[in-house]
Amino acid sequence: MTYLRETYQPGLPPSGDDPPVASPWPVTIAVLTRNEQRCVSRCLDSVLACPVDAVMVVDTGSTDRTLDIVEAYRDSRIEVVRYRWDDSFADARAWRSGAHVPAGSSSSTPTNG
Repeated sequence: MTYLRETYQPGLPPSGDDPPVASPWPVTIAVLTRNEQRCVSRCLDSVLACPVDAVMVVDTGSTDRTLDIVEAYRDSRIEVVRYRWDDSFADARAWRSGAHVPAGSSSSTPTNG
């Protein structure tokens, strides 16, 4: 943490009692889900309590109430993306790194590959 602080926020005192400093770059959290109705609220509550700019929930084909729970949140930072499951968690995770979903869109259906 000290290295990151010195690198990206030089000149700040090293005290742990300092008030939070806004990030100099946007922060987006990607949450991959599939049948996570039991845990998704706890996850989103935790993430939304942090100073993040966006939370992208990438759902890979939930058949339970996961999407209903996520869509009940009225926080404008949450975006829902439905990703067609292709039997590869690695592909779903990697897809986000090359994708762009415009801010403000509540849902999209990306094409895989």
